[in-house]
Amino acid sequence: MAHWTSPIFKYGMLVAYRAVEKSKIIITPDLSPRVAVTFSSAVGGQDALLNADRRIISENRLPHPFTNPNSCINMIGGKISVLTKATGPITSTVTACATGVTSIIIGTMFLAQGKADIAICGAVDFALIEPVVAGFAAMNGAYTPKPGLPEKPAAKASCPFSLHRRGFIVSEGAGCIIITTKEFADLNGLKYNIEIAGWSMTSDAHHFVAPNLGTVKRCIAESIENAGITPKDIDAINAHAASTKIGDKVEFDALKDIFQDDMPPVTDQLHSRSKNKD
Repeated sequence: MAHWTSPIFKYGMLVAYRAVEKSKIIITPDLSPRVAVTFSSAVGGQDALLNADRRIISENRLPHPFTNPNSCINMIGGKISVLTKATGPITSTVTACATGVTSIIIGTMFLAQGKADIAICGAVDFALIEPVVAGFAAMNGAYTPKPGLPEKPAAKASCPFSLHRRGFIVSEGAGCIIITTKEFADLNGLKYNIEIAGWSMTSDAHHFVAPNLGTVKRCIAESIENAGITPKDIDAINAHAASTKIGDKVEFDALKDIFQDDMPPVTDQLHSRSKNKD
């Protein structure tokens, strides 16, 4: 790992290793071709490019030979494939904040098409580099304190669906889940209590960051229909809620149109209230 300096590889490989270990699945040479990897990143290893740029400018030296591999988003899935010995289908689909969910959906598609029995799905990001943080701030997306007031700690600064929201917190992290077909899980005695019942993907075809109410609503409605249930069957909503004025409004309006007066608990809304009682 000495050459793989970007944190996305350490974070991504760690969560993938832990997820496979917790699943109790042993990827044997015979099983390997039936294991897919759908793991990606929104910004990738841009820290490697920044370090290379500084090395060129300040030291007049060529970049490290692993600069480009460190910055390539597809390499995180490749490293996880090497780590786990999975040799089935592999993709690294980039969809900004939805990258992790998209990885799960693509993995689900591989399973449904019979291309794999197992999929290692996830996403990782390390956005804590100056150009990325400054870029989000310039777009009025990243959190900035209200003029004249002190900066809030990160745990309280992000408050989606709140009148006091000031943007999202730029951070780092990774997540991974293992999905299998029901047949594989039952045949191998794997324990599970969650099912991917339905999903949908839509394109806003609208704006580079502002969401489109119509396509957001259609995505939610199609997911519910695909699952064979109705809005009244939904017990909770895990909202995106980026703590931006336009993003929060469109998401709320879409949920309100779908669920009407039967809105179930919304996780980010409850989380925001609990964090901002003071």
